[in-house]
Amino acid sequence: MLALAGTPLFAHPHRDVDQQVALTLAADHVAAEIVIVPSINAGPTILARIDTDADGTISDVEADAFAQDVLATTELEVAGSPVFSEVTQVDVGDPDALEAGLGSIVISTKTDVVIELPMTTNVSFSIGFAEFDHDWFIQPYLQGSTFNGAAINIERSIGGKITVMLDMGS
Repeated sequence: MLALAGTPLFAHPHRDVDQQVALTLAADHVAAEIVIVPSINAGPTILARIDTDADGTISDVEADAFAQDVLATTELEVAGSPVFSEVTQVDVGDPDALEAGLGSIVISTKTDVVIELPMTTNVSFSIGFAEFDHDWFIQPYLQGSTFNGAAINIERSIGGKITVMLDMGS
C-alpha cells in the first residue's frame, strides 16, 4: 500500500525553476515584474548564464544584459498596438544564494501608455524566454479605480501569453 501511495509523487516532479510575471495594468501605464527563482539543481546553471566572465560576481553590466535578453522575448500590445517595454530595474541578489537555489532574479519594467476608457480594451502580454523552463505563470493586476465596474475576461495561452479584456461598456 505504501508503494502505491508514493507513485503519484513521481508523476509530478518538482520543476527546477519557478518563473512568474506580475502584470499590472493602470490607466496610464503597464508594468511587469518578472521573477525567476531557481532550485538548488538549477542555481549553478543560472548563475553561469548571468555571470558571463565567471568571476563569481554579477556586475551591473551582466545583470542588465541578462534582463535585456529576457525582455527581448516579451511582447506587449494595448488595443492591438505593440508597445515597447524597457527594463527599469534588475535585482539578481547574492550570487552564492542564487547558485544555492536560495535567491531570485527580479526584472522590473514599466511602460507609459494610456488605456483609453470607456470602451473595450485588450492588453496582451507574452514572454518567450525558455532557457531555464518553458513554463511561465502570468498574473494580471488592475491598479486604481479607473477599472471599477469593468467586465474583465482573462485568456491564458500555452507558452506564456495572457490577454486581459477590459469592457467598460459604452
